[in-house]
Amino acid sequence: MGTGYRVRIVSSNPAQTSQASLPFRFEGPSLALTPGLAGAPVCQGQVVTVSFSLPTGGCAFPNDNTFTAQLSNATGGFGNPVSLGAVQSGAGNSLTIPASTPAGTGYRIRLVSSSPALASANSAAFRINACASRVSAEEATLTVAPNPVSGGEIRCRVAGVDSPRFALFTTGGRGLPLRSSTGDVPGAFVLRPVQSLPTGLYVLEATEGTTRLTQKMLVVE
Repeated sequence: MGTGYRVRIVSSNPAQTSQASLPFRFEGPSLALTPGLAGAPVCQGQVVTVSFSLPTGGCAFPNDNTFTAQLSNATGGFGNPVSLGAVQSGAGNSLTIPASTPAGTGYRIRLVSSSPALASANSAAFRINACASRVSAEEATLTVAPNPVSGGEIRCRVAGVDSPRFALFTTGGRGLPLRSSTGDVPGAFVLRPVQSLPTGLYVLEATEGTTRLTQKMLVVE
């Protein structure tokens, strides 16, 4: 591939050579694209969907070419990529994340072609959760203990989700700002309202993906 190619004509008898043609460009197939990603964050052993479309107006890949999706390491590097299998342009390709993949937040997927050997841009970063021993969403639990609580600190335990987001509401549905930190054992969290809570009944919520857990709690003096 290049931009300075020319053509000339030579004869053998008599030996003569024509002038060279004007320069022209020689192109090959292109993987100048960013694959789309759906279904993330995802658990180990579960499926993400990768889609892509080849650039319009470009040269076609030869019939013996194969497109393959590759998974990076947890920081987005492709020094030792993991093959997720063959993929097709213009389709939603379901790809299984290997169950042995370490949990992490910086994973990316790219596409590579076999003929010629090209690589696409990397997908957006996504999270792979450590879900091998995770309970089902129906069994996930949120527990506030002790309950009743003081107005300045809430201690809770969450089972069945990896990285819950917490929200606090009055029984009337008004949201209250909240800071969270991890506790001293897995699944334990310490939550501190930005302003001390008056005595009354409140609703604590923990969410991750489509999982939503709620727990009523009583604040006392």
